[in-house]
Amino acid sequence: MLAKRATPQSGMVLIEVLVGMAILAIVLITAMRALSSDTDTQQAVMSRSLALVSADNTLNQLYMQHAWPEVGTRATPCPQDNVALLCEQKVSNSANPNFKRIDITVYMDDGTSSENRTKLAWLTALLPNIRGGNF
Repeated sequence: MLAKRATPQSGMVLIEVLVGMAILAIVLITAMRALSSDTDTQQAVMSRSLALVSADNTLNQLYMQHAWPEVGTRATPCPQDNVALLCEQKVSNSANPNFKRIDITVYMDDGTSSENRTKLAWLTALLPNIRGGNF
């Protein structure tokens, strides 16, 4: 009788399967980190855009009211689209007495102290004295 020869096994060995799964897991983890980073960036851009809209709204409100605010600093809530924001208005005199300098800084209103707040946007403008100016 003829003896049967041993044929090499075909198919994958358990080690090969485990190595393949490890490589796939590393690729998937990397993809998830990239997607997470993109989502964080998109959220930050949206918050900064809303903060700039809030600063612009605050400045336009002063223009439309023909306001001539007192020199000093004050903070008011200025939420936009379910985002809690805080607008800080710093009013100072300019070189021309018919104008006041307005610096509006918008922070995330997360309940922390003013030193630890995240500054999202700032806007500087000159406010004319419409009522009593020499124009």
